[in-house]
Amino acid sequence: MGLPARHEPLNTQELRNNPEVFAIFQAAGWIEFFERLDGFNREAALQFALHLKDTHSEVWGLRIEVFEAIISEVTALPMVGKAWFERRIPTMVAREEFLREGEHVQSSKRGIVLQSLPRPWDQVAVFLKKYITCEGRYQVVYNSELPLLSHLRHGILLNIPYYLFHNLRQMAMFVQTAKHPHVSLTHHGLIKLIISRTLAQHNITWDQFTARTQEPVPVLGLPAEQAQLQHHQEDQCPSNIVGGGMILYQNKHNRGHKQNH
Repeated sequence: MGLPARHEPLNTQELRNNPEVFAIFQAAGWIEFFERLDGFNREAALQFALHLKDTHSEVWGLRIEVFEAIISEVTALPMVGKAWFERRIPTMVAREEFLREGEHVQSSKRGIVLQSLPRPWDQVAVFLKKYITCEGRYQVVYNSELPLLSHLRHGILLNIPYYLFHNLRQMAMFVQTAKHPHVSLTHHGLIKLIISRTLAQHNITWDQFTARTQEPVPVLGLPAEQAQLQHHQEDQCPSNIVGGGMILYQNKHNRGHKQNH
């Protein structure tokens, strides 16, 4: 059984195939954010998470600023509503806020069984997980996800850029201490938007920046793991730092060749 997908969808086609659910997100003003998500680079996302500290990160020598206002800018989501982010909240408080009189749900250990939510909120919860929480586990709606559903259902507004910023920071904390960091990595598409903002300031395209993630050339017959380690170390050296609109690429197609942008 494979790992759950914890990156955002590459397009909104699946969401558009469910007009009722699409309309709910459209009314909330979230669709433009969803449509800006156009792929990701797993290694760039991992480097971002591994180096995220306070309000900045670093990816292959490029300093990336990230805070609530930047997330609002790249997602087109306004900084409106309660500044809230909590992983654990009282079960009854979350449910009473979301459910209407006469509605009943099936309890789970950490939340509500997704299929027991009143329609169409079971499907809304699925897409909430795909685009906002990147939870990857769809059987349960966690208590911490119910306030996001209340935002959509009852207009109890949360500051979504604030939520995403703190979700990124918590994810990075898990990645930085994990034995297998990729398992904890989420929000790949959002990270691309954040990095791309800085790249634009340096007149560097996403494809130019991520070219270095191509398969490394074997080095002098070294075992593959040693070769990859050596190339990784090369990628950290000062000659690879982005600056002045110049990158020194270290991939098999243009090793050691400088390109001006």
